[in-house]
Amino acid sequence: AENIARKRSAGIPQEEASILGTKEMVMPVFGSIATTVVAFVPLFFFSGRYGQMLVFIPPVIAVMLFASLFESIFVLPAHLGMRLPRPFKRFAARFGIFRGTVSTQENAQEPEKPLKAHWFVKVEEWYARILERILHHRVIVVGFFIALLVSASLVFSHQFKFVLFPDEDSNEINISGYAPPGSSKEQTEVLIRAVEQLVNRERPDNVIGYRSVVAQSRRGGAADQSSFSIVAELKERENRTKSTEALMRQWRDEVARIQSLDRMTVTAGRFGSGSGSAIEVEVRENNDEVRKKAAEAVRDALARLPGLRNAEVDEPIRNPEYRIGFNRELVTRLGVNPSELATAMRTVLEGTIVDEINSGDEEVDIRVSVDGNYKQAINFLLQNPIQNSGDYLIPLSRLVSYERVLAPSSITRVHHKRTTMVYADIDDGKTETQSRRPRKKPATNTMAEGKTHLKQEGLSRAGLPGEASASAPTNRVRKQRVRQEAMSPIEVAGWLEANVFPKIQQQYPGVVFSFSGEIKDTRESSGDLATATILVLFLIFVILALVFNSALRPAIVMLTIPFGLVGIIFTFWLHGVEQFGLFAAIGALGLAGVVINDSIVMIDKLDRSIREDGWGKARLEKIANISSTRLRAVMLTTLTTVAGLMPTAYGVLGYDAMLAQMMLALSWGLLFGTLITLVLIPTIYTFLPTVSAAPHAVEPETEIPLTQKGTPSRRKSR
Repeated sequence: AENIARKRSAGIPQEEASILGTKEMVMPVFGSIATTVVAFVPLFFFSGRYGQMLVFIPPVIAVMLFASLFESIFVLPAHLGMRLPRPFKRFAARFGIFRGTVSTQENAQEPEKPLKAHWFVKVEEWYARILERILHHRVIVVGFFIALLVSASLVFSHQFKFVLFPDEDSNEINISGYAPPGSSKEQTEVLIRAVEQLVNRERPDNVIGYRSVVAQSRRGGAADQSSFSIVAELKERENRTKSTEALMRQWRDEVARIQSLDRMTVTAGRFGSGSGSAIEVEVRENNDEVRKKAAEAVRDALARLPGLRNAEVDEPIRNPEYRIGFNRELVTRLGVNPSELATAMRTVLEGTIVDEINSGDEEVDIRVSVDGNYKQAINFLLQNPIQNSGDYLIPLSRLVSYERVLAPSSITRVHHKRTTMVYADIDDGKTETQSRRPRKKPATNTMAEGKTHLKQEGLSRAGLPGEASASAPTNRVRKQRVRQEAMSPIEVAGWLEANVFPKIQQQYPGVVFSFSGEIKDTRESSGDLATATILVLFLIFVILALVFNSALRPAIVMLTIPFGLVGIIFTFWLHGVEQFGLFAAIGALGLAGVVINDSIVMIDKLDRSIREDGWGKARLEKIANISSTRLRAVMLTTLTTVAGLMPTAYGVLGYDAMLAQMMLALSWGLLFGTLITLVLIPTIYTFLPTVSAAPHAVEPETEIPLTQKGTPSRRKSR
C-alpha cells in the first residue's frame, strides 16, 4: 500500500500505480512471509510433552500469514486501484479523505492529477540527511554495533539463566506439614481444618478453591498418616487484591501460630513440575540399604547447597509384614511338594478359586478359604495343616519359619531398578519453612555405617558454591543460610553431577543417578532449541538466497538476527529479568523470521533502484536517498506489530506469565531490529561490490523523496 501511494504521488495513474507498486513488492513480501513461517516450523520437532503443546503454533501462524499474503497481492491492490463513486468523490475531495491514496476527481476522462505529497516526506528527507552523515563514518558505525553485540553477549553469559518456566507470580500455593507423630488420618484431617480456614478467608477475593490431601506422597503413593498438603488455587494476578508473595507471607505467619502442626512449609507452585519441586533426583539401586544411604547422601548435599530448601528423601510408608521361608531339607524329608506348600499358603491368605457361576451378564467366582479366625494372627495361620505325599496332615508351623519386618507399602521402579526420589526446592524468596522441633534425622547429620568417609571425599560444606567462608561459626552459617545468588535447577544438576554423584558412585558403584521433572524437561527443551536454531537459520538463508539470487545479500539481511537478539538481552536486563523461559526462547526464535522482513525490503529496494538509475557520482548520498524511501514502510510495519504485542507483554488487559516474555522479546527485539535495518543495513551495503546499472540508467541524477508539492525533487550528484 505504501509503495502504491508513493507512485500515485509521483504522478503515475491510479491503476498503473497499483499494478507497478504490487509487482515491485511481490518477491520481497513473499520472502518476508516465508522466512517468518519457517522460523516457527522447527516447533514441529520439539519432543516430550511440551512438544505436544507447541505443535499448534506453526500451522496457525502459517495460515494467518499466507492469508494476509493473498490479501496484499490480490485484494489490496484492487481496492487501491478502484475509483470512488461520484458522491463519495465530492465528499472525499471536500474533507481531504483518502488524500494521497486514491483519486477524488469527478471527471474520469480527464488525466489524473498527481496526489499531494504526504507530510511524512519531511521526515524522510531529514532521515536521508542524517543517514548520509552516518555513512561517511561507516567504519565507526560498524565498530559501534559490533561492540554492542559483544557487550550483549557478556551480559547474557553472566546475567541470564534458562529456566523452563520462570516462576514470576504463580497461581498456586502449596502448604504442607505434619500433625503430631502417631496421628491417624482422621486426626490429621481434623487438625488441618485450622489451615483450611486461613485459606477460606481469602475467598472469593484471591482464592478460587483448594484441595487437601492426607497421607499421600508427592507421586500419589501412601505416606505417613500424619502428613498433609493443601494446594490453594489463586485467581489470575490482575483479578486479585494480593500478590502470591503477599499471600505466602501472610499464611506463613499465620500457620506458625498453629501449635498442633509441625514443619509447616509454604511454597509457590511451579508450572510443569508434577511434584511441586524444582529438583527431582532419581536414585536407582536394587539393594535397599545401599539405595537408602546414597539417597541420604544426595539429600545432605542438597541441604548444604546455598539457594535450596526443603531437601528430603521421598520414602514410602513402611508397614509391618511377615517374611516366611521354609526348611527345604525338612520339606523334602516329610514328602511335601514345595509348590503345594505355596498353594496352601495362598489358600489360607487369599483363598483359591474352584468354580464360577453366571449371575445374569456377570460371572461370579467361587473362592474357598479358611475361617477368618485363622487369619487374625500369624500363629493361628500357621496352625493350618498341609497334606503330604503319604496323605498325612502336617501343620504349617513345622515346615515354615517367619520374620516380622517393616516393608515399604509401594515399590517404584525405573528402568527395572528400584528407585528412591530426592526432592529440593529453589530458595527464590517465595519459600519458607516454619519448624519448632526436628521430626526426622537432620539433613546435616552424618550417615551411619560407611557414610563418614563420604564427607572426607569432598561432600563437606567447604566446597559448596556461594557458601560463607569456613572460618565462620557453624551455627551462625546454618541459622542464616547465607546465599549469594539463587542457582537455577540446571546449575544445581550440573553441580551434583560434577561434585556429588561421582564420589557416591566410588563407594557404591551400582547406584545410578538421573533427573526427572523440570530438569529433565529443561535439558530436552534446550537440545531441541539448539537444533531448531540451526534449522531456522538454514531455512531462512535458503529462502533469501532464492529471493535475491545471491549468497552475499542473504548474509547481510541475516545480520539483523543477532542484533535483534541484542535488543532482547538489553530489554530483559533493564526489566530486571534474570531467568528466561521456553516461551521467551521461542519468541527469540520467531524474531529471527520477523526482524529480517524490513531488511529484505530495504535490500531489494536498494538493488532495484541502483540497477534502474545507476550509482551516480555520490554513492553514499544515493544509498541514503534510496533508504529514505523505505522509512515510512519500515516504521508502519514495525509500529503496528509492536502496538499489537505490547499490551500482552505488559498485561494491559490481562497478564499471562508465559506469553509475557515471548511478547516482550518479540516487541523490543523488533524495535531494535528496525534500528539495525535503518542504520546498519545501509552502512553494510556501502561495502558491497558495485551493482551493475541497467543500460538506460541515468547517472547524473538521483531520485530522492518527494517534496511537499508532489513532484520528485532532484539533487545533483556531487
